[in-house]
Amino acid sequence: MGANKSLIASVTSWQDNATLVGIVSTLVSVVLLVILLADVPMAEQVLFSLFFIFTGILLWLKKSNDQVRLSLIVLSVTASLRYIFWRGTHTLNFNTCLDALVSLALYAAESYIVLILIINSFQLLQLNRSYDEIQPEPSYMPSVDIFVPTYNESVDILRRTICGAQAIAYFNKKIYVLDDGHREEMKRLANELGCNYISRLDNVHAKAGNINNALKKTKGELIVIFDADFIPSPDFLQHTVHFFKDPKLALVQTPHRFMNPAPVERNLYLEGVLPQEGELFYQLVQVGNNNWNAAFFCGSAAVIRRSVLEEIGGIAVETVTEDCHTSMKMHALGYKSIFISIPLSVGLSPESFSGYVIQRTRWARGMAQILRLDNPLFKKGLTWPQRLCYFSGMIHFLFGVPRLIFLLAPLAYLLFNLHPFQVAPANLLVMFVPHLLLANLSSNYQYHNFRHSYWSEVYETVMAPYAAYATTLALLNPKAGKFNVTPKGIMSDKPDFDLKIAWPLLICFVLCLLGLFAVPMKLAASHDYAEKVVTGINAFWASYNFLLILAALLIALERPYYRRTHRIPRGLSILLALPGSNNRVSGISKDINEYGMSLILDNLQSETAPFQPDQSVVLSFSNPSRGAIELKVDGIVRRIEETAKGEKVVAIEFTNLSAESTTSLIHLAYTDQKTWSHFSEPFDSLYQSYWNLISTPVRVAWKTWHSRRT
Repeated sequence: MGANKSLIASVTSWQDNATLVGIVSTLVSVVLLVILLADVPMAEQVLFSLFFIFTGILLWLKKSNDQVRLSLIVLSVTASLRYIFWRGTHTLNFNTCLDALVSLALYAAESYIVLILIINSFQLLQLNRSYDEIQPEPSYMPSVDIFVPTYNESVDILRRTICGAQAIAYFNKKIYVLDDGHREEMKRLANELGCNYISRLDNVHAKAGNINNALKKTKGELIVIFDADFIPSPDFLQHTVHFFKDPKLALVQTPHRFMNPAPVERNLYLEGVLPQEGELFYQLVQVGNNNWNAAFFCGSAAVIRRSVLEEIGGIAVETVTEDCHTSMKMHALGYKSIFISIPLSVGLSPESFSGYVIQRTRWARGMAQILRLDNPLFKKGLTWPQRLCYFSGMIHFLFGVPRLIFLLAPLAYLLFNLHPFQVAPANLLVMFVPHLLLANLSSNYQYHNFRHSYWSEVYETVMAPYAAYATTLALLNPKAGKFNVTPKGIMSDKPDFDLKIAWPLLICFVLCLLGLFAVPMKLAASHDYAEKVVTGINAFWASYNFLLILAALLIALERPYYRRTHRIPRGLSILLALPGSNNRVSGISKDINEYGMSLILDNLQSETAPFQPDQSVVLSFSNPSRGAIELKVDGIVRRIEETAKGEKVVAIEFTNLSAESTTSLIHLAYTDQKTWSHFSEPFDSLYQSYWNLISTPVRVAWKTWHSRRT
């Protein structure tokens, strides 16, 4: 049996090496082809460009399959390498020092984008989701310690997470609240819910130190970590634990899903229109990493083998992205990881723009720290695919400086008459258009509905100034700064523009506006046709940047929150009655949390329903499979509305809730497998996605005005 396993491992290793050799050979062939194409006269380059464009469009129109996807990847990489090689050999401007500076900066930014494109294409070569199937093993039940680290989150948030952990269907588990806030109310909550409480005297190394402290005081064979706002599904361990029968397995990571829209979707009124920002990473990048044994720890919703964690000295403390760094150390010792792409938990995305910036800035700084202190390209023990996957994750967060260069480059010409290119505009378009078009078509084809076209640029624009500062500082001085906790559970009942955080974007906005104001003067002063074309190209570029920056600024305009927490869409059977009355009206819940709900009354009874606003009611939650009443709670009718379909919707706030009733409502709302089934990915269309971007100012203005009226 051991010999068979050894043979299988050898064959697998040979196959991986053969795949890598094939990829390198293909890339070398493409590079050689690009070098040969670069010196072809421009008349023939037009034909090559047309070939790239029409072939790319034909492939993009094909039904999705791996062969077409790989062909589109190769075509896109070839067009991009052709462009970037030609740019470096035919277009750089060294006429003056300032021209040279702008020209080299823009070329470096474009080279960064092409590098990201190539490495991402490598990551996504194989998208095997075979680990998503359940393989229950009742006989294998190792001891599991569930850690819930917390620092400043509210009792309400922690209660949901603990109740979710208690609902996990697994006998051999213990739950620990790791409180770095040293709060008496958190200790009381742990005692009330019957779980263990661990605190410490200091906060050294933040979350990583908190977990490492708990490791010394617990004994479970496996460690499950949930951030304080993550609520697990009852079948979380059923999907994950059985993999650990393999003694070389160190980590099983599951995707992060969020019950609330992030500020980008919410403040731009695109909830349900755009997918959650993390979907690209969790549904494609991590799946691709998984095929190279490079899926890494994401800080929450993961299971880790204790012995491996102890072998590497605990959670990594050298950087503020302790999760990624920890898994890289595990992989360097030859251990394996698995990523399963089915969502088994739901968390809270940052509700505010400032929280969003704090979280993403920490990620960017931490990845730059690892790149500086423990560069995966030189990490002993990692395979080359693992090195590239980790390297990709780290250099991705260096996007801040290149994005700022793209935003400001056209202004160098419009405001200061600097020329980044020394080439005829027509020649530039011949080489640039296939590169840009194929990169967009390839992304649209590969990303499906997990990331909509053009919106990656919005996400980068939002974070560009902050990421640029954080990563530059981390590369120069990786020990500078501290771990900043992402604020969660922040609510406001008034609209607010966060100028304190958004001022760098405001500066970019003003500069872009000045550049656009300069366009008419540039056109009037230009007597040369080529110069007018150059002005037109830069004006178009600056206009697109203006839309990106304006969208980013509008994300800082916070929409008010009117509820204590977010509601989960659920279809529960409800009976509604006046206190002391036996006359009940049936309905189906539309959404629910532990504080309130809205429900749709039965059409046959809604006309005679006696309910009025501010009226007390009694709600009975029934279990259709058992035919029994599970829970009764008191409530107050807050609002009654009629939908366009003629349905009567009743909004109710729960009252007089006991601790037991609150726990039961949490279980009903969050800890049922059906809770996760409502997630779906909005369809991506190149045209609709572009319309969603350019219509942002009008949409936000209209929605904001309308919401204030109502």
